[in-house]
Amino acid sequence: ANQAKPLETRIKRLEEQMAKLTAKKAAVDARLAGTEIYEEARKEELKNVMLDQAYLAKELAQIEAEWLEKQAELEAMSTA
Repeated sequence: ANQAKPLETRIKRLEEQMAKLTAKKAAVDARLAGTEIYEEARKEELKNVMLDQAYLAKELAQIEAEWLEKQAELEAMSTA
């Protein structure tokens, strides 16, 4: 059980990060869902928001992958 503690702590941190990134990504997605950001005068802002969206998606995917890996390690410990 003691060996699992650092893993559980890491999993909790990853879950917190995923929640924050998911919220940020939802806000970016909502901005992109609106029509005003696509106006000609806001081209630069649109580009930046799209870059943010791509960055957040990539970060989220990496954190989710690590989370899955740590969950599998924890599961392996509990069945050993």
